[in-house]
Amino acid sequence: MSSPDRKRQRIDDHSLRTSHPVAVEIRSRRAAFLASLDRGVSPPAGRELPPPATTVIEKAPQTERKTETPPKPPISPLIGKLRTQSATTSKCSIIQSPFKLTHIRDLPANANIDTISVRDILGDVMLKEVWLFDFLYDVDWVMQQFDPDIQHIVSVVLVHGSWRREDPNKIHIDEACKRYSNVKAVTAYMPEPFGTHHTKGMVLFRRDDLAQVIVHTANMIEQDWRNLSQGVWLSPLLPRLASPVSKETSGVLPAIGSGSRFKRDFMAYLQHYQHRTASLVSQLEQYDFSAIKAALVAHVPAKFDGIETEPSVQLWGWPALKRTLKNISPEKLPEQHSNIQSPPHIVCQVSSIASLPEKWIRDTLFAALAKTSTAVDIPTKNSRTFSQARPRYSIIFPTPSEIRTCLDGYAAGASIHCKLQNTQQRKQFEFMKPHLCHWNAEHSRSAVTSTGTSPSSRTGKALRGPAAPHIKTFIRFSDSTAQKTIDWALLTSANLSTQAWGTAAQIGSGEVKVSSYELGVLVWPDLFLDSDTTTTSGEGKDKSRRKRRATMVPTFGSNTPSDAQIRDVVTASPTRRLGGNREERTEKDSDDEEAAAEDDELVIVALRMPYDLPLTPYSPDDEVWSAKSSHTEPDSFGGVWNV
Repeated sequence: MSSPDRKRQRIDDHSLRTSHPVAVEIRSRRAAFLASLDRGVSPPAGRELPPPATTVIEKAPQTERKTETPPKPPISPLIGKLRTQSATTSKCSIIQSPFKLTHIRDLPANANIDTISVRDILGDVMLKEVWLFDFLYDVDWVMQQFDPDIQHIVSVVLVHGSWRREDPNKIHIDEACKRYSNVKAVTAYMPEPFGTHHTKGMVLFRRDDLAQVIVHTANMIEQDWRNLSQGVWLSPLLPRLASPVSKETSGVLPAIGSGSRFKRDFMAYLQHYQHRTASLVSQLEQYDFSAIKAALVAHVPAKFDGIETEPSVQLWGWPALKRTLKNISPEKLPEQHSNIQSPPHIVCQVSSIASLPEKWIRDTLFAALAKTSTAVDIPTKNSRTFSQARPRYSIIFPTPSEIRTCLDGYAAGASIHCKLQNTQQRKQFEFMKPHLCHWNAEHSRSAVTSTGTSPSSRTGKALRGPAAPHIKTFIRFSDSTAQKTIDWALLTSANLSTQAWGTAAQIGSGEVKVSSYELGVLVWPDLFLDSDTTTTSGEGKDKSRRKRRATMVPTFGSNTPSDAQIRDVVTASPTRRLGGNREERTEKDSDDEEAAAEDDELVIVALRMPYDLPLTPYSPDDEVWSAKSSHTEPDSFGGVWNV
């Protein structure tokens, strides 16, 4: 990572074009709120909150989103429902993408639909206390993101990992905090000399007695939130528990993906900071996390047995990810695989690649992502489905040309790292090259995409190519050819390094060492299902079962699927039987499936894509961007990159 000064070297090359107004409904409450600041604020009595407002969409337009009353805070997740009549389904629900992309200042409005800015998050006048976890801070810039009326009232805690006295980042943070009586810096517990506090997260407490957890990918500096591609996951607004917290005595672990499990894992993560976050843990214990539909994948500096034995043992890094993925292994995935004609495709998209042994990439990281205990090289009669085949892997990383031509030019390259200086690093690049794909395919010299088509024929355009990537995502597509459905997706702060994910398990002891703090959120389709319901008629002889089935689809340019995507999923739904072979089905099977599907409800979960599909592989002459190498061809500002 580079220092804050270097990352801001081109900020003055642009003028600020947009402002971020606070939501109208919050502004309307401002006068009453400000008048109340002179008296004591007591939390309201515990209450049961109504369900969040939903958006009913007759058609799924790409340029306009209409939200029905009552209004809701701008940071709350939206859930839209598309109701459609067809021969195969009675209802189709659309869930907006759980991951959001950040607003890009220098892209046009049509490329910023459904995006979120830092002002959208921190500019809420209802904020009372804010905890920020990050690597880099520009404290003055952070404070400017709060509403002016609470800027000097809201309590702000900045957690970072710069513990050395001479560290420029620590000096900058400490000096800036002296200018604000309501801001406090906390240095994380850093036991590993080569570890970093790389987590990017927030915890917000509001004056209406609600709380929110946010996981994202940006440093808290202007450059990261201006023209770099970033991702954000926001929890629902969490109410206080109706009754005091009681310690669990049953010994039964909450299910992975449930709000209770998310809370358990998040509390374990925060407790690793020891006394530094004790007050935060104490507060969060009083909140209800049940509305969360996600799994937390956390990393902390620790040594532990990475060979899973007891489910109750807390895991970190790649062992934690592997444990979570075992709960959504192919045999448990939604019924979306019967039409798949190729193995799954796992795409790793990062902003930094450390010097890594080939064996670690193949046998530790890829193995954890694949859950290889049931994987086979090719589908067989026994596996019956491509979903259990060994996945294909791709790694998205920008080339020098993509950095040179991006919105911030070479200045953006200070945030993106891969070394090519010595023989070992060059050897690593040669091993990885068959997996490497472009971030911005517009500047590719490749003649074909990953599916064998021309790059100009790409149908999925994320409109993020000019914004250099600081986002990190790991996504498993059900089919490496079509890439129309997604099995799971991870948004994380973790790049490709052993410091972030952990070393390979030692032979014999199974010990794994993680050096850095990271946070990620994993989602998959079935998280967004309600329980199946069964109704009976007459004397119970005739049973009709309404089953909710979920499919996750990649979306481009908005947080909802296109009309064409919805039609494709609805049309394909009657024949989606996990492990089934279309040629082996009888006519009776088809009739039974269609009859069973008549009353089914299909849930389509959108996943906002930060990159185009199909992917475009590197050409033989392409190389990864390296901030440690000089680049003499001028960028759009006439600058060059000299090392």
